[in-house]
Amino acid sequence: MCGFRQLLSDLTITEFRELVTDTIRETLSELLSQADPDVGLELNPEIVELIQRQRAEYATGKRSIGPLDPTSLLNRQSNLVEARRAGIFASNWTG
Repeated sequence: MCGFRQLLSDLTITEFRELVTDTIRETLSELLSQADPDVGLELNPEIVELIQRQRAEYATGKRSIGPLDPTSLLNRQSNLVEARRAGIFASNWTG
């Protein structure tokens, strides 16, 4: 057992905040490392390349955020309308 013992009431506000912050960081780190079964695994080079390419496309505006993009939504709606007109979807289809 350590010969030095300090009470919480003896800590300054700054020391107390540091103690709480360190405790939270340690706890979160432990929880997150246990929760991720892929910790320590490496991504395939193809996946790394895909991610890098997509990030570059997002940065330059060549890629949208996905299904919330207005153009994508309009295209999807247009495709559904065309499919219905072509008779691909039956009106009584319950899916």
